[in-house]
Amino acid sequence: MKPVVLVVDDNDVNRLMLVRMLAASGLDAAAAADGGEAVDYVAEHDCDLVFMDCMMPVLDGIEATRAIRAAGGVSARAWIVAVTANTLSHDRERCLVAGMNDYLSKPFTLDALDAVLGRWAAARNQPVPVRPPGAPPPPPCIPGCEVDFSGLDQLVRFAGHQALSDVAKAFLNDIPIQLQSLQAAQASGQADRLRQVAHRLKGACGTAGLVGAQRLAAALEVSAKTGDLGSSEADCARLIESVHCGSTRLRQHIDAG
Repeated sequence: MKPVVLVVDDNDVNRLMLVRMLAASGLDAAAAADGGEAVDYVAEHDCDLVFMDCMMPVLDGIEATRAIRAAGGVSARAWIVAVTANTLSHDRERCLVAGMNDYLSKPFTLDALDAVLGRWAAARNQPVPVRPPGAPPPPPCIPGCEVDFSGLDQLVRFAGHQALSDVAKAFLNDIPIQLQSLQAAQASGQADRLRQVAHRLKGACGTAGLVGAQRLAAALEVSAKTGDLGSSEADCARLIESVHCGSTRLRQHIDAG
């Protein structure tokens, strides 16, 4: 019997990317867009493995994990993996204290996912998911525009070009809305809203390979979190320019494939 796997993330791009990566390892995964949906799904299914984003609306990953553990039953013993762009040691510790079993930092590669799956399989006496042999690793970062599509290229090798097209389409369709939200939050001086949008952009850009934009979004998130909005207009402008540049490179990369 195949394990029951759930991917929880409010970001369409990140969620689709992880579902596709798991499919490349032979694991079919259901998807939930927030912690509330995750708690409801786990209550109705005997889940074996849950990939849980930490920052989500309705119910964040920490609260959702606590609710799943407190509910009891088979799914309360599911192996829960924190999936987050926050990489500080205290963030990891907070996830583990809440009842999570493992930690996966965004953006991640298939190799990092394999390591998590290997630890889950060993801990729960499950067969280790095995991907078919792939092509040699792609060259590292494309110079000139701070992008790195090696993670997407891995996805193509193991899940096919359609998987890349689906992930890229989700990113490119969502990004104009996120940039509008970014501008609106900055113009209104809403620090917490700006932090939320920057965090979402950080995750999506990292998944799509826009590493330059990811770094700028991470810096903006930190500034907004501390309430330092003195340079937010210029920071947002640089981030928007980087996203547009990276999006163009992403389209070129898809067309070239």
